[in-house]
Amino acid sequence: MHARLAPVHHEFRYRIYWFGIDLDELDLLDRTVRGFGRNRFSLVGIRDDDYAGPGAGSIRQRIVDRVSLHGIDVEDDKIMLMTIPRIAGYVFNPVNFYMCRGADDTLRAIVAEVRNTFGEMHHYIAAADAESDYNGMHKFRFKKRFYVSPFLSDDGEYLVQIQCTDDRFSASIALEQEGRTVFTASMDGRGRALTSGSLATTLLRMPLAATVIMARIQWQAILLRLRGGLRPRSKPAPVDIRTIPASRSSVWYWIRNRLLRYAESSSKFTRGKQGSREDRRS
Repeated sequence: MHARLAPVHHEFRYRIYWFGIDLDELDLLDRTVRGFGRNRFSLVGIRDDDYAGPGAGSIRQRIVDRVSLHGIDVEDDKIMLMTIPRIAGYVFNPVNFYMCRGADDTLRAIVAEVRNTFGEMHHYIAAADAESDYNGMHKFRFKKRFYVSPFLSDDGEYLVQIQCTDDRFSASIALEQEGRTVFTASMDGRGRALTSGSLATTLLRMPLAATVIMARIQWQAILLRLRGGLRPRSKPAPVDIRTIPASRSSVWYWIRNRLLRYAESSSKFTRGKQGSREDRRS
């Protein structure tokens, strides 16, 4: 579910599937689950360079290194990646979560890996402690440091709430600006073991769910512009030096830029016409 609460209300919901993968088990899944592959073409797959940003080593090692920069040691932790995998080679993930758990299975840290429709990536990282645990629901706050939408300004703070067990995952993200919540997104689902059979069943039930995410984002942006009357703003230069630039070009990035330029030019044209009418009336 995505809901924009201000300055106009706009909400939509859809079904999707996520994979919860212990990063130590990627090679095992590659060998035992038909249709799943790691770092090779397959119906469903995980490519290491889609995750954790640039650097040497596996996904797991790069996440360990990034978390260590925040003074958190997760070297010996179990790290669960919550993600939408590549489907027939295509992938776009607005957000991935890495859940770092200690030997006693308690959550020790989370990483929210956010990607925008221009291919940039940013990591929000925080330690989990007793103060963040509300009966199994962990709460975190992050200052907004990354451009994700042409309809949202750069200021504000995210409230992230996550609950993750062996058979359930739920997460919600709320953006607070000037004392009010302007945007929320949430996901909630129950899990089952990843096997050849469960993978085939999921793909048959929702064959296009993961491949139309980018198209849905573009469509909702058009609705906000045409129905909601919101004026987009150009993508600014990253405000945080830790933001990772796009590693490859994409037709979707080109489309997004064209839509923004068109919307901006039409907004300027409309404002110019209004100004001319006011001049004539005066």
